[in-house]
Amino acid sequence: ITKGGMQSLVAGHKTERGFKDGQDSEARFNCPHGTTVDGDGNLLVSDSGNHALRKVTHSGAVSTLAGNGQVGFADGVGAAVRFHQPMGIVVDTQGTVFVADDKNHCVRRVAPSDGAVTKLVGVGGEKGFADGQR
Repeated sequence: ITKGGMQSLVAGHKTERGFKDGQDSEARFNCPHGTTVDGDGNLLVSDSGNHALRKVTHSGAVSTLAGNGQVGFADGVGAAVRFHQPMGIVVDTQGTVFVADDKNHCVRRVAPSDGAVTKLVGVGGEKGFADGQR
């Protein structure tokens, strides 16, 4: 959104949803929810309906950082990771990404070095309210 209020499509298609990496409008998202910008200026997107984290580069290239469109709970790297509607997403000054994995009721961490996703806090898949150690 420009200062003048003009909006433009960054990536994906305004009427077609799906799960596809690609350039600009060739890419598809399904209910993108949260966004943040990493240290290199790439846009990171929690693609909630596809249960994945995506990256949009300056050139408009969309790639999947973690997840593969299948719902579930699994730590790992790349397509081995499972989310259940990732929502909020932030990145710290060291490049670590933190994601609110909504339906898994936990916060997940993505390591900047190798992209490994691990549970930071919460019990994957279990609702509740409790303070304590992770």
